Amino acid sequence: MLDRAKYILLQSLLFIVSPICSFAVSLRFYRNAISQLFMILFAYYFGYYCGFVFDLMTHYRDIKLIYYGRTLTEILNDPRAYFLGQDFFHIAIKYAVSRFSDSAQVFGGVVAACYASVFLFFFRQFSRYYKDKLPLLCGVLLLCVVCVVEYYWYQGVRFWTGLFFFAGCYIRFVNTRKTIYFILSLLCPVFHYSLYTLVAAAIVNQLLMLFHPFFRYLFLGFSLFIRTLGLDFVPFILKKFSWLGFMNISLTDIRIRENVVRHMSEYRASASFTYLHRNDVLLAFGLIIMGFFYRNKLTVKSSGVAILFYMALTLFTFANIGYTDMTFYDRFYKAAVLLLYSYIFISAATNYDKISKNSLFLSIIALAPLVFALATAIVAQRDFLFHKELLLGNLFLDWDGNASNYVHYWR
Repeated sequence: MLDRAKYILLQSLLFIVSPICSFAVSLRFYRNAISQLFMILFAYYFGYYCGFVFDLMTHYRDIKLIYYGRTLTEILNDPRAYFLGQDFFHIAIKYAVSRFSDSAQVFGGVVAACYASVFLFFFRQFSRYYKDKLPLLCGVLLLCVVCVVEYYWYQGVRFWTGLFFFAGCYIRFVNTRKTIYFILSLLCPVFHYSLYTLVAAAIVNQLLMLFHPFFRYLFLGFSLFIRTLGLDFVPFILKKFSWLGFMNISLTDIRIRENVVRHMSEYRASASFTYLHRNDVLLAFGLIIMGFFYRNKLTVKSSGVAILFYMALTLFTFANIGYTDMTFYDRFYKAAVLLLYSYIFISAATNYDKISKNSLFLSIIALAPLVFALATAIVAQRDFLFHKELLLGNLFLDWDGNASNYVHYWR
């Protein structure tokens, strides 16, 4: 108990003086629940100081224009509150923040902390596998799981938070085989309407479990064929769900949709090859690792978590069908890769005796996607990462590094 108290005191002092040092210590003792709490606090600090991009600024404008200083009734009766979607999560979080602040920094911090909390809920589903000292290979594979989704996607506000909620519940379902967690995973659309795709994929995956795996691969082959045709199925699919009330004119208006699809095609042709194919690289290395597993008699069937691999396969199939919509494709392709690496880590941790003879070689192979995933994320965000407020400051310093009144910062 004394050691626990000392660790809390140490982390508290570190966080006050240097949040980034507190975060480094938290990473060293990542199994500890107290460390994970301070990771969430660091996420708030990071979101407070990191530059605003993606959807975060758009949602913040809502706080200024629609939420701050107004009652809940006034907000819900304002049609503008639903312009970004009728999902529960973004309305709830903006309403909660607007009750005590209209600061962009505070909103950024709260969104980052919420994202970190849900991510750690996902991460803790692996606790039974990392509770003891991990072999090098398993440690590298666990880091691969962590780095599949770039840390800065908290700025999307809704989708990736909802994805990690789904993945956390789904992996808990895989671990325990309790149906309640499968049902809970289906609640992910409260974060973002497009996560109904995960609901559909999860149900289809369960149905396909009744058939021979051959039909899964047939379904996958069909999706790859559809992908080559370049057909935009997203508006058609969403129209079938129009009764849910989340329709967006940019998805259903023919002229707008044609412009959007053309822009996506042009972006694919001109974007950075390395980053554009990030998911492809991670998938390729994941399959290479699985190939070596197979050579060592560790098959999908014998892994004990085959359903998780098949869920990744089902998601990849769904992503292929929506290939024309780059946002849809990238999101659900990345989700498939996340579940694939989750499967690979759990398989390695629970069947390590089968692969231990080749563990060093496999560790070297697994380092490649890990380094690549980290490097692409850091390079993409280099303009936001390397400044003194984030690296050397704390919540009690102003932008010039001088002692600041605490109330002033929460403006």
